[in-house]
Amino acid sequence: MKPDLEFNSPEEFRQVCMYMAGRLHHVNRVWLSESGFVWEVAELVERLGATLQSGLDDPQVVADFGDGYRAGAIPPDRRRQRLLELVAADLG
Repeated sequence: MKPDLEFNSPEEFRQVCMYMAGRLHHVNRVWLSESGFVWEVAELVERLGATLQSGLDDPQVVADFGDGYRAGAIPPDRRRQRLLELVAADLG
């Protein structure tokens, strides 16, 4: 079932990511000759949904990134790298 792109929660965002990853895997099989690159992109899209959900529940991640009221524990120029580390860790 195609999820609603008007997601309203981390769980719904995760469902959107899972759907998009599945669609990428399908397109990769049918049209893109089983590209290893597209496979990895699809896996990252799926894990991004899981990372958002788990990151919001993790006090250390929340503290690392900060919010509209508190500065994060890591500098802004390091946040993207930290996010990629979190996604990579979720890939296992």
